[in-house]
Amino acid sequence: MRDDYLFRGKSEGEIWRKGDLMRGFFPSSIEKIQWCIQFIYSSRPETSFFTSLPVDPVTVGRCTGVKDENGNLVFEGDIVKIYDKIAEKYMLGIIIWQHGQFIIDVQNVTGNNGLDNFWELINTISTTGIANVEIIGNIHDNPELLPIESEE
Repeated sequence: MRDDYLFRGKSEGEIWRKGDLMRGFFPSSIEKIQWCIQFIYSSRPETSFFTSLPVDPVTVGRCTGVKDENGNLVFEGDIVKIYDKIAEKYMLGIIIWQHGQFIIDVQNVTGNNGLDNFWELINTISTTGIANVEIIGNIHDNPELLPIESEE
């Protein structure tokens, strides 16, 4: 399976699952539609089989198909650290899907600093094919990394 077709979501027990995204009626929940991640259960070909587990739809995110500087796949909802060459400092951003592409939203994390607040993820990829970003968490497991919105 190509990486850019992978999805991830949290199943019961707060366990992250990666695989195909499925949406429909399943035996465990005939009365309601569920989101599930289908994945290969065993790494040994002779004993492998597909299984599907329900996941919290709020946690579902698509893989960008891009790896960060540490070799980890970048998913929608990841919080990344990126170096801003103009401001000469590191900034945090959230990977989101917008206008048909994955982008890094730095506006909602770092505030309006007069710079472009939405960076195309594809433009952060170096000649080695690795994005010049580092995943430091995600919006579901690490909300403390996000700014607290003030009520004005």
